Amino acid sequence: MRLRIIEIISVLLALSACSVSPKSNIYLLKAVEPTQAKLVAQKPISIYLQSVNFPDYLDRPQMVLRKDSVTLNIEQFQRWGEPLNISFERVFRRNLEMRLAPAKVLSKKTFSAMAFDYQLAIDVSRFDTDAQQQAILQLNWAILDGSGDKILFSSQEVIIVPIKADNFQARVEAQSVAVAILADKVAVQLRGIE
Repeated sequence: MRLRIIEIISVLLALSACSVSPKSNIYLLKAVEPTQAKLVAQKPISIYLQSVNFPDYLDRPQMVLRKDSVTLNIEQFQRWGEPLNISFERVFRRNLEMRLAPAKVLSKKTFSAMAFDYQLAIDVSRFDTDAQQQAILQLNWAILDGSGDKILFSSQEVIIVPIKADNFQARVEAQSVAVAILADKVAVQLRGIE
């Protein structure tokens, strides 16, 4: 009987040790101030940002690190504070508005009759960090007319940003810079179209 009690206590102690897990770190992308002056237009422009397409492997709260060309590491205790595609959209919109003056970038149509000067389509195929200490954003994007019927400009991009330190905060900061570089490129093209 005494041996049975000791076994039960041992099992309970083992289970309680297993129930303690490390604390998760939570991250968000951030908007980055432009390094050059805002591109100023004669009149305000309005841009409708269509839903940003993201690859399924990023549809998770955990951060994804690319170990090599075919292997991914899912970091259980390094997590995004919101779905990555939503964070990307929010930060990209803010970055673009900081680079264009005056401009309004919306990703939801409050009313179906809302009219826009341009629409923007973004299809992300990769947005992660790798073992070579780089943040990589690979995507196709296009500027369309206000009705979304005609493509005015399109581009394929691979944006690579070096990571400044070997920690997750530096990885997120590099990914934030990659989104800002995309906003720089889009802003320049929008001003060229006007």
